[in-house]
Amino acid sequence: MIGPLNLRLASAAALAVLATLARTLGLPLSRHRFDGHEGDYLRAFQGELVEGSTRLYPLLAGLYAGLGQLTQDSRALLALNIAAGVLTVLAGAALVERRFGPRAALLTGLLLALSPAHVFWSASAYNVALPQLLLVAACALGVQPHRVLRWLGVPLYALACGMRAELALLA
Repeated sequence: MIGPLNLRLASAAALAVLATLARTLGLPLSRHRFDGHEGDYLRAFQGELVEGSTRLYPLLAGLYAGLGQLTQDSRALLALNIAAGVLTVLAGAALVERRFGPRAALLTGLLLALSPAHVFWSASAYNVALPQLLLVAACALGVQPHRVLRWLGVPLYALACGMRAELALLA
């Protein structure tokens, strides 16, 4: 018989695989076009100056520029956001599990893993996936019974607001 912890780990692993497949098979990295704000973030990644409204998000542009110091393969930008999207699926499921139980958590994870909007935005280099991960992780930590874990959500929320200023409106 599978114990509750093993079942949760198996569910999380299945959600992670499903979310990764949806983002990589559904939107192949090789066919991706960097346009609009994504083009600005690509230029930051390549070490160029960022123009226009993208300058309002220096934290994310700086993160991408730092990643560009490690590699110049633009697929790394997409892989980072895909990983953030997959982790958001898991964090969302963890958040719901704490309040509503494992079945609701699995359903939430499946909906996030396969939601066309979530798949699309977490398979792009736009400024959506990483702030969303930080916000959902902050909420997931905020419902934990241990005070220290709850407080760890505060800097995650602050970082999310630094990447998407409108998230501060949620405070």
